[in-house]
Amino acid sequence: VGQLFSLEHLDVYKNSLKGTLPTELGQLTALTVLDVGDNFFTGSLPTQLFDLTALDLLFFNANFLNGTLPTEWSTWSAATAISVGLNDLTGTLPPE
Repeated sequence: VGQLFSLEHLDVYKNSLKGTLPTELGQLTALTVLDVGDNFFTGSLPTQLFDLTALDLLFFNANFLNGTLPTEWSTWSAATAISVGLNDLTGTLPPE
């Protein structure tokens, strides 16, 4: 998946996918939509995802993600929607 450099929209919503989110997602710098919601992903959000500055829509909801919400949220300042609900994440989202 890390070789799809021109990919703009990755939607694997509700596919019963398991494991951790691949760090190679961070190489898809043209992505504007990333939807991995309603799967069985575990672990924390890979820090490589914060290299995706063009993201507009991010959906990580309804998985088994855990850990602390990262402080790098400002990297996704262009995002119009971010959904992380129904996971086991702790911390706070920035006010803006």
